[in-house]
Amino acid sequence: RQRQMCIRDSVWDDHDYGMENGDYTFAAKQDAIQAFKEYYPTPDLPNGDEGIWHSFRFAHSEYFMLDVRSNRDPNTEPDGPEKSLLNGQNIPNGQKEWLFNGLLNSTARWKFIISGVNFNPTCKPDDSWGGFATEWQEVVDFINDNNITNVIVLSGDLHSGGGYDDGTNSGVPEISVPHTNMRIRHDATTTHPGAWTGGLISGVDNPGYVRVSVLTQPHRVVLDIKGADGSIRQSVTLDSQ
Repeated sequence: RQRQMCIRDSVWDDHDYGMENGDYTFAAKQDAIQAFKEYYPTPDLPNGDEGIWHSFRFAHSEYFMLDVRSNRDPNTEPDGPEKSLLNGQNIPNGQKEWLFNGLLNSTARWKFIISGVNFNPTCKPDDSWGGFATEWQEVVDFINDNNITNVIVLSGDLHSGGGYDDGTNSGVPEISVPHTNMRIRHDATTTHPGAWTGGLISGVDNPGYVRVSVLTQPHRVVLDIKGADGSIRQSVTLDSQ
C-alpha cells in the first residue's frame, strides 16, 4: 500500500519578503515576518521573531524550509567566511545552527532542503548561493563530513522551465522548480544559468512545477519536472543510500 498526501507549506523569496533581492537590511523586515505568520499557517517557528525558517516531518521524509531572505547579508558584500545567507546578523538560535542540528539529528530517511534560491553555485552568482560560495561549501562539507545521506535540495528563482543536477555542481542532488508565470514574464534564465548535469529547460512557454514522490519497496524518490498541463518534461529517480 502507498499513502498519498498533498503537503502544503510555504516560504518566501525576495518579492514575497518585500524588496528586490532583499536581505536583513530591509526596513520592513519585522512587518514582513508578522504578515507571513498571520497569513500562512506553519508549524512552530524555531525563532519566529527573526525569521520564518522551520521544518516538518511526514512518514520517511523531513523538510527543512529555509528563509533565504530575512537573515542574509547584502549580495553586494564580498564573499568570505563572514558572509552568510542563513545568519548574516549572527543572531542567537540562528538558522544555520538550526539547519545543521536538524540535519544531524534527523531520523528521516530523506532530508529535503527547500531553498527559494538556487543552491547550485555555478548559476546566478548575484543573488543566489553562488554569491555565498564559502557558506555553500560549509553546508556541503557538513553534510559529507557527518555522512548525512539522502539529502535533496528543491530550489527556484532561476526563471527557467526547470532543471536537475545530480550533485556534481550542486554538491547534493538539486531540482530547480519551474516558474509558474514564465510565459508572461520570462523567455530565458536569469543572469548566468550555470551547469546542470540534467540540463536546464528554457523558453517562453515553459511554466510548470515539480512533483516529489517518496516511495517504498524499494525506498526511492521520484522527481518530476512537469509543465502547467501536467506533462512530464524530465523525471529522475534517486535510490536510497
